[in-house]
Amino acid sequence: MDERNSESMEGYSESQQWVYDWVIKQTGRTHVLEYDDRVLPPDVKTFAMIPRAMQRAGGHYEAVAAAAEAAGSRLTARDLYLKALNRYHVGQHAIFEDDNADKIFLYERLTHCFDRVLELSDGLVERVEIPWGDKHIQGVFHRAPGVGKAPTVLAIPGLDMIKEEFADPSRNYFTDRGMNLLVIDGPGQGISNLRKIRVTEDNFERAGSAAVTYLTGRPDVIPDRIGFAGVSMGTHWGLRLMAFDQRIIAGAAGVCATSRRSRDIFESGAPRHKRLFMYITGCKTEAEFRELSAKWNLAGVAEKIVNPLLMIAGEFDSTTPLKDTLDTFEHVAGPKELWVLEDDFHGGVREGVAGLGGLGQMQYLADWLRAAFDGRAPAGKVMRSIPKSSGVGPFGHEATDFSLASRQPS
Repeated sequence: MDERNSESMEGYSESQQWVYDWVIKQTGRTHVLEYDDRVLPPDVKTFAMIPRAMQRAGGHYEAVAAAAEAAGSRLTARDLYLKALNRYHVGQHAIFEDDNADKIFLYERLTHCFDRVLELSDGLVERVEIPWGDKHIQGVFHRAPGVGKAPTVLAIPGLDMIKEEFADPSRNYFTDRGMNLLVIDGPGQGISNLRKIRVTEDNFERAGSAAVTYLTGRPDVIPDRIGFAGVSMGTHWGLRLMAFDQRIIAGAAGVCATSRRSRDIFESGAPRHKRLFMYITGCKTEAEFRELSAKWNLAGVAEKIVNPLLMIAGEFDSTTPLKDTLDTFEHVAGPKELWVLEDDFHGGVREGVAGLGGLGQMQYLADWLRAAFDGRAPAGKVMRSIPKSSGVGPFGHEATDFSLASRQPS
């Protein structure tokens, strides 16, 4: 096992690493193994190879981006810098160790590439620092072009995402619809990990509330029209935020990771899940992590959500089984809508989802929030079972339950 990750937690079995490495070699994935497409380059044969391979890929994209910029191809350069920073992020994200020189180096390259993205975005995108107690949470603010004050979405990325890659300035689904977008690296995410801002059972919603306060003070934000969009683990934190701070008037949660019971993925999922969570929480022992993870749920939280909420889940999501998503949905107190994507798993943020007409979930999150800001959120409870390869997507297919008896053969 690579010494960069040798600060292993008590309970992690290095004897299992060869199995995990074989899975990575065969699938090109570190997690969500149900999908067939590879997300890692073919030269990655083991988990330990990820940082070097992604440095190589990121360095190539960065070099081409710099050449494009020097030639005056600003928009092409911006697209390439985004590709480069994504590769650097994947590389640094595979190192679960504080003050690690390789992790810091890759993050510096990531930051440099995003500096170039900012420079090439004509002032519509800016990096911001949000006061939170004696700390600061860093965010990226995307301003809706051509408007004064606008409704604003606070975005919470998933556990494997960072604020810099959540939205593409060349095709920002939120600003395209006349909404500002603030994406944060909350506790345990992105730059917060390098700052050693650990995530706890309940501190993310307090950091998120500080971001809401920051937004209400901006001259380009309508202060009483702030919503949240989140994906994957960002939905867990986003629902907690909606329950904690009702200044969030609507929420849209894609690729839901919303459970009212403790999460068994730490034991049943890929080994990196537990290692990553122990790193972002600062837990050093298995016992310490078990104590924290037992509280990592939405019990008593969903009942406090009173503003409109959209939830989207894959029917066979192994990260959060559908029964857990349904249980959370039923306990949400306010107006609510649930879409279940038939035969899908824990994905489809940007990738084509067959049941959504080949688009990803992000566009639909933006559509739904725009409608909510305009007073067109559902007034009660709506559930939809969205077929994989037929029908009209989320514009029909209302369901009363998701049992086999209620489903049409396909």
